[in-house]
Amino acid sequence: MDFVLVPHTVDSEGCTLWVGAFQCEQRPADMELRITPSGASIPVLAERWEFLYPPDLLPVTPPMYFRQTVECYGLEPGRSYVMHLLHAEQILAQATVRPLPSALPGRHEAPFTVLLASCFCQENDRVGEVARSFSHLPLEDRPVVKILCGDQVYLDIPIHQNFPDDSIRLAEIFLRKYVQTWREADAAGVSGLGALLREGATYFTADDHEFWNNFPNAATLIQNSWTETGRMQWRGPARHLYRFFQFIHADLAGEPQAFSVPPASFLILDTRFNREEGDRAFLSAPHMARLTQWVEELNQRRWVGFLCLGQLIFEEAAGWLKGRVVDRHLPDYAQYGELVRVLAACRQPLVLLTGDVHYGRVARCRQPSGGDLYEVISSPMSLVDRRVGGSASPPPPTYPATAIPSLPRVDISVVPDANGQPALIAVEHFLTINLWSVGPSVRMQMKYWPVRTHGQRPTPIQTIVVDLVPNP
Repeated sequence: MDFVLVPHTVDSEGCTLWVGAFQCEQRPADMELRITPSGASIPVLAERWEFLYPPDLLPVTPPMYFRQTVECYGLEPGRSYVMHLLHAEQILAQATVRPLPSALPGRHEAPFTVLLASCFCQENDRVGEVARSFSHLPLEDRPVVKILCGDQVYLDIPIHQNFPDDSIRLAEIFLRKYVQTWREADAAGVSGLGALLREGATYFTADDHEFWNNFPNAATLIQNSWTETGRMQWRGPARHLYRFFQFIHADLAGEPQAFSVPPASFLILDTRFNREEGDRAFLSAPHMARLTQWVEELNQRRWVGFLCLGQLIFEEAAGWLKGRVVDRHLPDYAQYGELVRVLAACRQPLVLLTGDVHYGRVARCRQPSGGDLYEVISSPMSLVDRRVGGSASPPPPTYPATAIPSLPRVDISVVPDANGQPALIAVEHFLTINLWSVGPSVRMQMKYWPVRTHGQRPTPIQTIVVDLVPNP
């Protein structure tokens, strides 16, 4: 039996912890969560454990897998805390968290740091190189918040595997993948992402491999997706495990998530979980309305916005063939025009955070409203297959790439790094974003960190600094 702690949502007063219990012979007993340096103790009650897998699919027999959530509040903004899970004074797991500061720090203070990453294929990081590189980050680059923006698991690999055609056996396979990814290491020493997950708050959003390639549409290489019955059998356990692993409140999976550290505001939108089959919509109408409201709030407050989406907006449509063999891009959807119009109303600097494409890139344009729009990509942490990586693509010359009625197209440029080189990253990595308040502006320093360091301490592949200046 082993235990995992993952800090999830955070604000200036505390956080909510996700507690996992894996490979149990029975329901875990009462425990406690002890917080240092506050000395507070929070009960972790046996009666609150809930099964991680669909109980109507898998038998309630050992080994069993559970989770529960614990609220940790009454903490001081910006202070670092260590959480220990204990039973009979034995430490079973630990995590660290810092409540959000009340505002961004000044230029000569330690930064507020966010980590952005996506695309972690655990099968290709069995020795824990992502976790090792993360553990060696300098203090100023250790994140208060992590945003993992999709493909935290690859449920649909190996692609040549003939997956079973019933939900029970699929649930067993998917559960094993999640457990191996969420833990630090198993009894054989095979590593997962647990050492990264336990440090700092974590916000998750899905992309297609939380389900299957090209979800929710059929995928050429995934035969289970070829029929409605096959998609339904796969979708059920995949959605359940996404809800119970990647969200504190399972009923809120796929819903917008937000936090602010003035004058920076973050909004995380899941463009995959509620995506419709076909080519019409990737966001529900209420979620698009929430985005519209958020843009209006940025304009009113003159704040800088950070918007996380699962896929790129500086991109051309995949087209009919690629959109069915590989995956549809956001511009393949009729709703893309509405998204571009909503973002075009933003007069303030807006930074889009995304992943998905197996390279890193920082690009910008100036919207007709006068606000600068940046697109920051971080992908992959652990590449699923060398045939779909190893190179970085520049953006299309204009945004949007194809004309949208009554909206002008504007030029896109790749942002240079501190050495004048274009910010294009072709190797496995994750990204840290340091933020400071400089008068009414926000200074953003982005560092791309390599994963494969052969045991050496990582140094940034590229460092990019941008001043985000609000408009009247």
